[in-house]
Amino acid sequence: MSQEKYFPSRLALVAVAMSFATGVYGVELAPIPVSAELIFSKKTLGERTDEGFLVNELYVADANWDGVTQITRGRHLYNHFAVSPDRRRIAAIRFAGDTNKDGRVNDRDWKTLWVLDLGTGSEWPLLRRYNAGWGGVDWSPDGRFIYLSVMVKGKTDIYRIRPNGQGLENMTRNLNALLGVSKWGKWVSDVSVSFDGEMITFLYSNSSEDPNRIAVARVDGTQAWIVTDGGGPDSTHAGGQWGPGDYDPEFSPDGRSLCFQRATDAALLPGNVSSHDIMTTRIDGNGLARLSPPANQAVHGICDWSVDDRIVFTEWSSLDGYVGPVVVDPDGSDYRRLRKLWRGEWVRWIPKGYRQAVAHAR
Repeated sequence: MSQEKYFPSRLALVAVAMSFATGVYGVELAPIPVSAELIFSKKTLGERTDEGFLVNELYVADANWDGVTQITRGRHLYNHFAVSPDRRRIAAIRFAGDTNKDGRVNDRDWKTLWVLDLGTGSEWPLLRRYNAGWGGVDWSPDGRFIYLSVMVKGKTDIYRIRPNGQGLENMTRNLNALLGVSKWGKWVSDVSVSFDGEMITFLYSNSSEDPNRIAVARVDGTQAWIVTDGGGPDSTHAGGQWGPGDYDPEFSPDGRSLCFQRATDAALLPGNVSSHDIMTTRIDGNGLARLSPPANQAVHGICDWSVDDRIVFTEWSSLDGYVGPVVVDPDGSDYRRLRKLWRGEWVRWIPKGYRQAVAHAR
């Protein structure tokens, strides 16, 4: 796999060193309790950024969906995030604010990858010169690398980088050749790493006319393949600002299946967002199944698969106003809203530790 050279400026290195020592970037961090299983973001009522937007801080909750602990206090706007396997650090995508001046904060605004060290109470930014973190961030199971989608000169690729800012590597530079795609260009985002660290999965599109599909690639650069069809013939009926197709895939513990979200035409919600369902499929493209209820008119998205074989996702419903986590077994049973965590969004499982994850995957 090819590697790009990345040399932080002397000023950037000094800033990182200072943040290790003092946490100068203005955030208060709390450690994750041993009992915590879920991490999520939540808007803090009454707390606003300098531009007047409600801040959203990071929280964790224990196995009873109770015992909520606030992890960050910094008046920031978090997008995607992931806890490291040792539970000491968080890789977090943070918005710079309404950088395109459209009156909102969304995926089109500038995003930066931050590493939050909960042990030292410090934080530092990586890749500040790039708009980074398109649709997700994840750790390698040994905690050595952070994976994310980065836009460089108008092109997105999946990169990995060490938490100290070294070792930047483009993981999808040769993706079209591996897929046998002759058309120039691609869009890749929404990355996840398998529990054994051998594969990545991500959103793939080759042109604005194609629905977004889910792809899988081996991290050694030897193989890649398309898993889903983006909804097939029905994909063109899904409206909304994100367009038709599939999004945000995550591996099952054994690496043989994926969960992801699929745009549907059941409803068009406020903000020009299409309804979405949570789906599962094997990585060979067979065994497609829907976990969301039939004719679901809410947005079900940002799913995550736990090491003990449960799936969690966030529901945004305009029908009854529920915004919060939903947990379901991979076969569709034991489907339930976690009402104690109402208003918790972008929810993900907290790793139980590298050794446990790899042992389960084997």
